[in-house]
Order: sequence, then structure tokens, then C-alpha cells
Amino acid sequence: MSPGRGRKTEGSFTMRKNLFTGLRLFVVGLVLVGFMPVSSLLAQAGTILGTVQDETEAVLPGVSITATNLETNQSRTVISGDEGRYLVSQLPSGTYEVQ
Repeated sequence: MSPGRGRKTEGSFTMRKNLFTGLRLFVVGLVLVGFMPVSSLLAQAGTILGTVQDETEAVLPGVSITATNLETNQSRTVISGDEGRYLVSQLPSGTYEVQ
């Protein structure tokens, strides 16, 4: 009988074992991803932007703007630009008060 017919060799057994091990790890990974909360799959950071104006709607450059997370009380402060615009980026998800 020739070596390739009717008999399993040790090399083919090892290859199949490695293939099944890899396949099992892949399936376990898919199952774990399925149990993740939807919120963890979504973006975890946001941006607040706007323009600072007075009562006459004139823009106000150089104004300090503070965004405070109402749940954690953490705050970030930025200064409005030449055209009164401000941008507070990379904020963790949450509800913010802007002053």
C-alpha cells in the first residue's frame, strides 16, 4: 500500500488539529463579540461646536467656553477663535453643560 492512500500520516493529523483549533478560536471570538453591548461597538467620543455671539449677533473672539460632563463633573475649556467659533473635541459620551 502506498503511503498516501488509506493511511493518515502524522503531518495531516497535525494540520487538521491546527485547522480545527483555529476555527474554534474564530467561532469563540464571534460569540464574544455578539455578547458585547451595542454602546461599546459605537463611537465613544463626541464633539461640541458653536459660535459665540452677543445680543446683536456680533461674533465674540477670545471667549472662554467650558463643557462640563454632568455625570462625571469633568470639564474641558477652549477659547473661541477670531470668528467666535469654538470646538471641543474627543469628549467621552455623556450629557454636557456648555457655559
